[in-house]
Amino acid sequence: MAAGRRGANGLSIFGGRERMPHAKGTSRGGRARLSYLFLLSSFAIFFQLGFMLARQILAVTLSYSAMGIVQSESNDSSVWLPDGWETYSFSETRRHFGCKAYAHDQTKPLLSMQDWKLFQSKYRDIVDETATFDDPVPPTMGYTLGDGGPPPYYAKHSPEGRGRGLFASRDIKKGELTHDGTNSDIMFPDAMAWRRYIFSLPRNRACDMVDWTWTQQSDEDGEFHIFSAINISVLHNGATEAANVNPTSSTSSKFYATRDINRGEELLTDYGWYDTVWDDVGLGKRHD
Repeated sequence: MAAGRRGANGLSIFGGRERMPHAKGTSRGGRARLSYLFLLSSFAIFFQLGFMLARQILAVTLSYSAMGIVQSESNDSSVWLPDGWETYSFSETRRHFGCKAYAHDQTKPLLSMQDWKLFQSKYRDIVDETATFDDPVPPTMGYTLGDGGPPPYYAKHSPEGRGRGLFASRDIKKGELTHDGTNSDIMFPDAMAWRRYIFSLPRNRACDMVDWTWTQQSDEDGEFHIFSAINISVLHNGATEAANVNPTSSTSSKFYATRDINRGEELLTDYGWYDTVWDDVGLGKRHD
């Protein structure tokens, strides 16, 4: 007898005995096919989800690049742009980053050279591509003052509970120039440039720069502009009666000693010399 043949009803006949097929879906081959189809459909779903996620990430990255904003690598929290950030006021920006709590932290460390380099590179990439930061004096020491080396101060934590501050590196005579912002300050052309710069920074660095921002006129009849600095000169702590270094006018960026200052004494300035006019520079109240 042949090893196998078809009967009239199409069933296989082996050794003269009919072999009935298994119920649908219960054969090993059927189960294997179902498992294969399940795996294939699962793979297709996961692939589609991954593709959609990749498209979203790419869209966000391209939008950041179009605005000149790139996420910073830092131990701080990642930078995400909130809705309406383009019209944020100064106080809204400060609140977004939670800078009030950070400002009251008197144990904040002094910034490293890497931190200052981050500020410099972001300013050059986002605000002014022609900006140069090639001063032989590193920002951790200030900048080149006049014909000599750095200004007559250094940065450390204040024992008076003021946080980071500046202290005389030598005895300073009354009337002596201690700081020249015309050689070290940076200016933002408008409020949008300032926002783009701030929102490109990680949280702590953004808070630093927010609190180191002020408004000033270059001359008495001129417009107000947004200023800051990328070196330790921004660590001048404020005082009124105890101030010992001040500008001679609200349009000057040069500080002079108002009395003799001993080596190791903290340098304090009166912030009241410069008017804070966020409305005039486009950073005034929106709905805050």
